[in-house]
Amino acid sequence: MDSATFPADCANLVQISEFVRAYAQNLPFTPKQIYEIDLAVDEACSNIIDHAYKNLPEGEIRLMLSHTNSALTISLQDDGIGFDLASVPKPDLDGPLEDRRQRGLGVYLIHELMDQVVYEPNSGNGNQLTLVKKLQSTQPEATVKRDSESLPLETLRIISDINRSISSTLDLDQLLQEVTRSIHIQFGYPLVHLFLVDYVPQMVVFKAGSGVKAAYYEEAEISYSIQSKPGLIPLTARTGTFQLSNDISSDPNYRPDSRYDTMIGSELCLPLQFQGEMLGVLDIQSEKPNAFSNQDVEQLEILSQSISIALRNASLYRSSEWRRNLAERYRETAEQISRNVDPKELVTYVIEQIPTILPVDFIGFWRNIAPQDGLILSDYWCRQPDICQTEPNLVIESDVWFTRISNYENGLVKPAEVASDPIQDRLNLPSDFSAVASPVSYQEQGYGVLTFHAGSAGRYGQDSVNICSTFADYIGTALDKQRVEAEKVKQAWLTSILLDLAIETKNLTTLDELTNKIGQILIELIGGTAVGLVLEMQQKDRVSLPNLYCPQIVCPLNALPLFFCREDLIGPSSQLPQLSVARAGDFPELLHLLPQLAENGTVLTFPLQTQDQTLGYLLHLSNDAYLQTEPEKVLDKERYDILKGVSQQAAISLQNIQMLEEKKEDNRLSLRLLELGNIMSQATSFEAAINDACMRVIIECDMEGLALLGYQQEVQGYVLNNLVLRDAEKHFIKGKPGNQFNKNEIEEIIGLEASQDHYMLGSDLFCKISKSESCTQVSEQNKTMVFPLEIGGEFYGLLLTCDEEYKFNQRRIDYLSRASRQLAVAFQNRHLRSIEQQRRQTDQEL
Repeated sequence: MDSATFPADCANLVQISEFVRAYAQNLPFTPKQIYEIDLAVDEACSNIIDHAYKNLPEGEIRLMLSHTNSALTISLQDDGIGFDLASVPKPDLDGPLEDRRQRGLGVYLIHELMDQVVYEPNSGNGNQLTLVKKLQSTQPEATVKRDSESLPLETLRIISDINRSISSTLDLDQLLQEVTRSIHIQFGYPLVHLFLVDYVPQMVVFKAGSGVKAAYYEEAEISYSIQSKPGLIPLTARTGTFQLSNDISSDPNYRPDSRYDTMIGSELCLPLQFQGEMLGVLDIQSEKPNAFSNQDVEQLEILSQSISIALRNASLYRSSEWRRNLAERYRETAEQISRNVDPKELVTYVIEQIPTILPVDFIGFWRNIAPQDGLILSDYWCRQPDICQTEPNLVIESDVWFTRISNYENGLVKPAEVASDPIQDRLNLPSDFSAVASPVSYQEQGYGVLTFHAGSAGRYGQDSVNICSTFADYIGTALDKQRVEAEKVKQAWLTSILLDLAIETKNLTTLDELTNKIGQILIELIGGTAVGLVLEMQQKDRVSLPNLYCPQIVCPLNALPLFFCREDLIGPSSQLPQLSVARAGDFPELLHLLPQLAENGTVLTFPLQTQDQTLGYLLHLSNDAYLQTEPEKVLDKERYDILKGVSQQAAISLQNIQMLEEKKEDNRLSLRLLELGNIMSQATSFEAAINDACMRVIIECDMEGLALLGYQQEVQGYVLNNLVLRDAEKHFIKGKPGNQFNKNEIEEIIGLEASQDHYMLGSDLFCKISKSESCTQVSEQNKTMVFPLEIGGEFYGLLLTCDEEYKFNQRRIDYLSRASRQLAVAFQNRHLRSIEQQRRQTDQEL
């Protein structure tokens, strides 16, 4: 009995194999039986490593070998996770080749190779698997002698040497060359070739060879469709059984090479399978008929099983290396982003990495074209630059399949119904080409699309989509990082400009100064022809342009102010203030004022707002071609931000100027009211005081007419104390006073209400009051505003003012209300003097 303990690691499978073979070779087993024992133990150890110790710390495999006269017993013990061997279903070996990749084949193989299999999970010594191989008396097989009588032993030695050589090789390309070289040299076969199965296009592809045909096969990239007929190689891959033709001239399944069209010789093809999965085909050819015996077939079948295991291990190693390489590429790309590498350099770096990961013939990074929906080729890589006829700035429309990818999608493989696209057309790719695309975006900000193209079918699946999407996300992150940094710089620059603007406009006191300062900055930053401030008017449907900044242009500023229809320039007053755009040719007064302004130029107005109050509008005139589109799309984002920022600062400055002007106006009106009081107090008579005061009020307010009605309590009526009208030449003329009016007829017109201190009426009342004068001067659009003369609860009459309704702003109404109180004081003083005079007269009479 022999025993040994090995670490549960795939690297020790070779040592385990040597230990088992050394013991079995001392027993009367045939080479085939020894190989079957070796293969069963190898599969059992692989299952222990892959499943029992999965996700567990490193374990060990304890191996015990013993024999009797009738059988060899092998016991394998481990301390890993146990499982029910009987629960493993029998694999389907009759299904299509591509559907056979399923679990259960290893357990099935162990049962087929050994005579008895017993599994005891969680025994006292851990899990234990017992394998029994019976000893059978065998008759010597008929062999074909090659060199000497000891050929079978020599063959066994050669197989063992080849097994040791290939079992320690994990590099797939090196393994394939080593297999063909060893078989070619050790066995002396003239032509040895290895074909591997490519499941995506369902092809068997030449990978390595030895002999005179190998160079041609490699240069011509020889491959066969698995379903193609005739052909011994695809037939072997299709059926999973070896194909022997000792006379190719009479074999209907033989397929001659295009260069070597000889029909004399032999060919042996053996399947390379692992756990039911077809890995490839070992193809051995000879120029001699009847070159292969049954012994050759048996020995090469044994060797092909070892090659299959080595291929599987090398494939797993290559897959592991591929994933490690992919993770490393991800890590390096992320480091590039963290180092703030320029996005263009990052795109170049990513494009350089893709060919080391995926099969590609073309890589393209397509940038969005704003504001259109198409894409432009920004950067690309082509496997064959000499035949790549793609323009660096190729533009594609929105009807190409990969332009319709949403920023929220992970990516997609080219739909089957798409037979062509611009890259396929320019690179002359076959109609069954493969392609994958992913959006380059960051959050909701889209930048473009990343695409991969390959000139063969079925190259890309979900893994390729994920890889494309990951690199697209890296590019999107870098581009967005650059955008954010650029916006920060622009914002800091704009903030600095606005801060300077705030400092420079802080002490401005007039609209002209503000317009010039705003105009200088705007034209310097965003260009243009002229800049002005548009102000609302008392007449709601009109706006005015009181001043304009127009550098390097002879501008007749004495023609200002200009007046515009509000709806044409800004929009209806019912809508919220917003950026508006108009064609310069729609405003002839602007073209006449500025001859350099193009008729198809653009007029922009931006609201000047502070705390939801609109103070006016910033007017920007330019010769940029007028676009009939949404106002926000007329300017690019940078110029829009500048215009918005300058407008906000202009609104603050305009508010300060208006507040200063209002304060000045209040002071002026207070002074005028003081003067009005002085006039009435210094007048020689009541009539003179009233005449001078009324003339001063109508001149101050620049109205169309003014009438003063005094109330006579004793007769319950009104008398016209004063009347002033404007004639056709806009001169003020005095009317004839003294007319008397019944109280009822006056109050019937005005509908006097005690809760109001002034009343807005039509022109009828004023026409009635001035009936002794011509009423043609009073326009039908004029309104009459009535102010009661009241003081201390005493009513002395009415002040009637006539003008266009929009001119009665709050400041004028306040002034007229205060003026009416002063007039009431004059009436009160007259009344008091009259009472005093009567008292004196009574006293004198008494």
